Amino acid sequence: MHGFGGSDVGIEAADPLSAVASLRSLASNNGTTILVLKNFHRFLQSAEVVQAVHRAVVEGKTARTFVVILSPTVQLPTELETLFVTVDHPRPDREQLEEIARGVATAEGELPEGNELQAIIDAAAGLTRLEKLAIQQGSQSQ
Repeated sequence: MHGFGGSDVGIEAADPLSAVASLRSLASNNGTTILVLKNFHRFLQSAEVVQAVHRAVVEGKTARTFVVILSPTVQLPTELETLFVTVDHPRPDREQLEEIARGVATAEGELPEGNELQAIIDAAAGLTRLEKLAIQQGSQSQ
């Protein structure tokens, strides 16, 4: 695991329970500790994990430790719903993706134009070929 600023704090989390349990040892009297759990939604079906997360969040209120769960879906168990604030970040639309692409590819000729650019935007939007065809067919029928 890594501390703030990327410094190694020397703790290995071999399983979800040890990751949550490590929060207690990372706590500091003169600072705040944040445990970020990426794709942790996969483990929230286990009663042991849910109980450990619940305990860590409740204890964190006095120890200045926080748990952040990053997940592509929001499926918190009932026991945790009142303990977490859900922040939904919608995916960027096509205009935003093009703006991002133009901000990243700043050298002349680095970013393709026309159909090639649209193909890049499609890929960035996560469209499958079937989804793209459905969109094209829908726009042609209008």
